[in-house]
Amino acid sequence: MFQFSDFCKQTNDWMNLIGTLIGSFIGAIFSGGIAVYIFHRGIKEQSLKENFQRKERIERNIKTFAQQLENIVNYLRKQMDEFDSYIKLLEKFPYYNSSPIEIPSNEIERILKTDTKDLLDFFESKHLSDEDYLKTINTLDYLYNVSRQWPKDTWENNVKHIHDLTNQILIFKREIMVLLADNLKDKEPDFVIFVTRIIEQYYKEPSKIGDLSYENDKFLHPLHLELLKYYDKGDFYNSLIKNTKYSIDILYTIQEDNKIFRDSFIILKRNYFDKVIILEEIIKKLK
Repeated sequence: MFQFSDFCKQTNDWMNLIGTLIGSFIGAIFSGGIAVYIFHRGIKEQSLKENFQRKERIERNIKTFAQQLENIVNYLRKQMDEFDSYIKLLEKFPYYNSSPIEIPSNEIERILKTDTKDLLDFFESKHLSDEDYLKTINTLDYLYNVSRQWPKDTWENNVKHIHDLTNQILIFKREIMVLLADNLKDKEPDFVIFVTRIIEQYYKEPSKIGDLSYENDKFLHPLHLELLKYYDKGDFYNSLIKNTKYSIDILYTIQEDNKIFRDSFIILKRNYFDKVIILEEIIKKLK
């Protein structure tokens, strides 16, 4: 009887111990499961937060990018206006020697320095195609290179070139004036009267002296036509004919060069206009 009660007691103790162990084990599993759940939930929430922040950042950057493209479009329109004014000047003044006003802008370079991955994110987030991306980058590359090159080309091929040609004309004109001053008094009376008259008319507008159109219209061209009547009258006349002819030939060269240069800016303006159309389409898609 005693032994049986002891056995029962020991059995109950073991049962209690096993129950405690099982309860502890289940509790540990349950607690661990909750901890794992909370941990994974925290990771998920952090990931969602980071994704949301990333989308917000991309959206802000897209707005900035679109504004930069709009700034470039505005720059191009202003530059095209300057090209147009320059083209009209060359049409009105065939010997005009200057260059279009260069409108400053750093937006193109600033965009091209943007990380490629960021730019791709902009286009991907707005569901723009790879073709749109390449079209935009190629457009900006073209504009960057051309906007840096045309002022240099203008200086080398037009301003400096025509300046040098103009100086040659002025040198010939000085030689003509010296020849006339030293030799005119004992020449044919009709020629003396003619030269005296055109020189008086020439100096009536001193502010225009040096302007090639004025030099040609009021002095070089009429003098040359008159000199052709005396081509067989000796070295004095032949020297004058040679200098007036050289001057008029250079004037013609300047006029033709300016036509070519004017046409190059007509083409450049047209190209800029095409790039404006491309950028405006991209801006519309980004908004």
